Amino acid sequence: MKKYACLLIALVMLLGLMPGTVHASPSLPDQVRDHQGIPLQVRAQTLYRGELLMLTNKGLYAFNPKMTDQLKALATKDHLPDIHWLVAQGDRLYGLDINRGLLYPLDAEKGVETNQKAVQLAGRPFDDHQNDMMPEQLVLMGDTLFALYRPDHLNGYGTELFAWDVTDGSAREVKVPAHLQAIAGYRDQRLLGLTRDAWTAANTGEASLARPDLVSFDPISGDSVLLDKLWQAVTEDVMAFCWQEEDDSILYLSDNKLYKRDASGQEVLCGHLSNIMFWGDGDRIVPLPGQVCAILNMETSHLRTSMPMKEEVKPLSIYGFDDTNTHMKVLRDMPEVPVQLIQSYMGERGKLAALLTSGAAEVDLLFLASEQEAVGRLIDKGYLMDLSGSAAIRTHLSRCYPFLQEAAVRGEAI
Repeated sequence: MKKYACLLIALVMLLGLMPGTVHASPSLPDQVRDHQGIPLQVRAQTLYRGELLMLTNKGLYAFNPKMTDQLKALATKDHLPDIHWLVAQGDRLYGLDINRGLLYPLDAEKGVETNQKAVQLAGRPFDDHQNDMMPEQLVLMGDTLFALYRPDHLNGYGTELFAWDVTDGSAREVKVPAHLQAIAGYRDQRLLGLTRDAWTAANTGEASLARPDLVSFDPISGDSVLLDKLWQAVTEDVMAFCWQEEDDSILYLSDNKLYKRDASGQEVLCGHLSNIMFWGDGDRIVPLPGQVCAILNMETSHLRTSMPMKEEVKPLSIYGFDDTNTHMKVLRDMPEVPVQLIQSYMGERGKLAALLTSGAAEVDLLFLASEQEAVGRLIDKGYLMDLSGSAAIRTHLSRCYPFLQEAAVRGEAI
């Protein structure tokens, strides 16, 4: 039994979150779903011949964003090699076993049958066949496969870039700009990168370091050009961006929002996500034809238009712990609703009261740990709604420990 219990006190104020708040276009589904309407459990995704290829728990699927009712099953799980990541460029498609460093040539048109043998990638991090690192980004450029890792010995602040010749698996030497945090495919045999001195930012709180620099660099010669600084802050745990060749723009995520930076350097908000949790091994953002992108998030592929939002909407604001089970269900069951997360950490006693009294945040859903938050004070100050009219709430409270009942009740009010 857990050492502490949590009170869920819901203040449901969903004005502005009616059907008009779906952030994909009217004809674009929020998630890629199977023929029964169930979201596909996507592990990896990539752009291949104008379609979104997805490696799922059932096999390999292709989705055409221009024909959203057509989902093609290419191969079942039993007919695929042991791969975790998809990577493609032009007519070439590969699947990577990230544990053993085996790169499999694939043929989507022939049901992924191939007569070519897997290529063993040489050197680190596969030389001891006990690789426990997971790449954060893969980019195929010509005959070179680039993989960006965030190894444990860098404590999350830094990365290492590896490269291999896909024809024979031999390792290639690379040169990268300082403080490289993310990569994306670009043009003219160059990569795009996001750079940020994460260690200094974390240990000094220097505000200017919150926004990463956008650079273009040649990973072989080391030539690097600073293009600009992104307008929004981005942290290492949600580094996700891509180059959209269709209009020479950059798409990236910040604070559960999708932003677009055009060729002139202007940035606009394109949409919201309910949360950002990269569960999967594939490209985090895949640009698709028709100003659409697919974001690998919460075990599925979320579709968003990459056009500017016509009007801003108020997100559903949730305060609490990110490991609360009910919290996760809300995120999964309401994928089309923008959600602002205000995370509560142990030792931050009084944080919520300060937010409410200062007016710094409007909170709709509260997940309160009774041993941490000053629940009684919040009730006495009138910040919490009386939920005694709900039979389900009354029944639930009757099953709680007496000290929880005492904390949650004032007279007849819950």
